[in-house]
Amino acid sequence: LLHPPPSNPRPPPFKEMSDSMALIQRSIVEALEACLIELRKTKKATFPPLTASNPPPPPSKLDNALLTVDAALLKSFDFLLRRQLEPQWLSIPARVKQLAADVATLRKLLV
Repeated sequence: LLHPPPSNPRPPPFKEMSDSMALIQRSIVEALEACLIELRKTKKATFPPLTASNPPPPPSKLDNALLTVDAALLKSFDFLLRRQLEPQWLSIPARVKQLAADVATLRKLLV
């Protein structure tokens, strides 16, 4: 018995976003923008008190030009952000690390 080839199980791509889809997209962009604003403030982040065993962290090299919603939609954004944070990764607060992870998650939801 020969059977016809199965039809394409994937639905065709949508042409227009529904109101619900547009609302979800706007909400994700707003959350992404809020995370980026918080990351811009990291230059003023409080680091643990300095001691002989706790040297000062290297100066922050976060580029504010990188921390925009338009830049966050680039494929290489996660890599660029992580690369800028990497020299001081062990000394930055957990909140900043979580913001970087949140930005990566939100970006993946949008793209």
